Amino acid sequence: MGGFENVVGGKLKLKGAAIEKREKKKKKKKKKNKTLKDDDDDDERKREYVELNEDDSDDDEHFKKRTSSREKKEDENNNIKKTLDTRTDAEKAHEERSRQQRKKRILEHAELSHKDKVRLFNEKLGRLSEHHDIPKVGPG
Repeated sequence: MGGFENVVGGKLKLKGAAIEKREKKKKKKKKKNKTLKDDDDDDERKREYVELNEDDSDDDEHFKKRTSSREKKEDENNNIKKTLDTRTDAEKAHEERSRQQRKKRILEHAELSHKDKVRLFNEKLGRLSEHHDIPKVGPG
């Protein structure tokens, strides 16, 4: 019994087994005290909401302000990107060239119909040597 000296004996104690013995405590509900200030805030919000929904011209002005502020932020971001651009002229030219090649490849691929793609694939397979042929398997 040399290997079993450190084993703890006794029955297993499961966590969920003693649920019946535990006393359930009732949670007390907190009472919410509404102050006059909260009621005033709610009334103001309701009035503002009604006023905004009644007048569509305010919505248009608000929309224009939002879009103009968004455009300003985008312009600022573009200016920051331009100042933080640390790429060399060669890197910029390479990126532009690769972008144009991708665009050209996509346009060529989009022009071909499925029938044309199958035809080109078969021509490509026809140009390959016999080494790439599928071997015949089975009787016959």
